Amino acid sequence: LESFFAAVPAADMDWRVTVIDNNSSDATKQVVDSFIAKFGEKVRYLFAPQPGKSAALNLGIKSGDRDLVGMIDDDELIDRTWLAVVEDFFRKPDLDYIGGSCVGLWRTEKPQWLPPGYPGVLSAGSPALSPSRRRSFADDSLFLCGGNAVVRRAVFDRVGYYAEDLGRFPAGLGSCEDQDMFDRLKAHGTSGLFVPELIVHHIVPPERVTRSYFRKWVRDRSRSMARMERGARQNAVYIGRIPRYLIGQTLR
Repeated sequence: LESFFAAVPAADMDWRVTVIDNNSSDATKQVVDSFIAKFGEKVRYLFAPQPGKSAALNLGIKSGDRDLVGMIDDDELIDRTWLAVVEDFFRKPDLDYIGGSCVGLWRTEKPQWLPPGYPGVLSAGSPALSPSRRRSFADDSLFLCGGNAVVRRAVFDRVGYYAEDLGRFPAGLGSCEDQDMFDRLKAHGTSGLFVPELIVHHIVPPERVTRSYFRKWVRDRSRSMARMERGARQNAVYIGRIPRYLIGQTLR
């Protein structure tokens, strides 16, 4: 919340922050109330009793009335230029969504054992490894990171909302809600752009940089991938009920 009010203001865009409290047991409401007391209608609090990240996202989307919906996770800070970048790019009427870079704010030293190819574990890419230029999300090498995405509200009427059987739950580190949404955005022919200037800074606490956390994340993501498979098979060669490329990936 502090990062929003420290950002360079957008020139013409009216914006508001909606905090979705997904049945938390900490002081979330008190913290949000302190910002409401200071900034009034610029901050809004909603309580989502149904557990799960996707349910919380859907409540925020459905309850809003603005033309654009931006999604930021609770452990991220927006860059000072974030609002201005959003305003600038959505002056283009044919653009449906944009996504950008998630840069790690490491609270401890990055361990050498972290394998490549798993950016979703920590959502902490390096600016040096991110694409340096704007590119269409039609490029299969790109992925829309759910923790830094801005979508025109009308698009959700076309592609639907987040799948509530996917995503993080209190009992586990499930995921794939972003992958499912991204697949539907592409299947419906929407126009998206990766914008390297759209930056969020993702906090990486010490407890996430452990082998046990990494293994739990991979295990729970695998369960989410299996749930996705029940709905739609991938465009891949299968051995039994398993995409062949996953077998090689597992062995490596």
